[in-house]
Amino acid sequence: MRAYGIALALLLATGCKSSGDASTPVASTSASIQDIRDAVTNTKTGVDTAVSALTALTETNEGGLKKSYDRYGSALAGLKASALEARDHLIQLKLRRDAYLSKSLELSKDVKSPELRAGAEKRRTAVMDAFMTLNGKAQEARNAFAPIYGSLEDCRRFMESDFTMSSAAALKGELDEIRKDQKGFADAADALVAELAALQAKVSSVAPPK
Repeated sequence: MRAYGIALALLLATGCKSSGDASTPVASTSASIQDIRDAVTNTKTGVDTAVSALTALTETNEGGLKKSYDRYGSALAGLKASALEARDHLIQLKLRRDAYLSKSLELSKDVKSPELRAGAEKRRTAVMDAFMTLNGKAQEARNAFAPIYGSLEDCRRFMESDFTMSSAAALKGELDEIRKDQKGFADAADALVAELAALQAKVSSVAPPK
């Protein structure tokens, strides 16, 4: 477990500027994972906010139509920002993984001991296994998010093409479909956050070398 955690710590610290503090790799690792957790949680909250704003838009009166639409547009913009942030953090995590694996393979070539080389390979395999699980959870969340966001954007475009109370009321059918998908995304997001939390706990449990 310790060796596995150190491998993950080094993985996520790759490319980070060192301060000379032995705890920096672990702290950097934990912070990197926390950034993704926060972005995914914010995306989940953003879906709820956008659905609530769309609900209000479908129920608005004529005098409040513009205000309700603007609130919906703002909620949708916030949702998009959170989703893009989560995507970008996950991409950076993958790049750090690739850098770690490449460096580990390069350095392992100079190790003469078969036992030590086998140990390094075992740790690389553990890192890959952890990321395969994480990538699977991330893909499930993306698959659940895509139709919801696509429908929410479609509602916005529909309103732009025909900005009337009748159009707003006509969105109720689409809203019902979005609500059906909402829980599936919430469950997928929770599963991804749980996987990230487990990874973060493993990394945080690794004491820096003395």
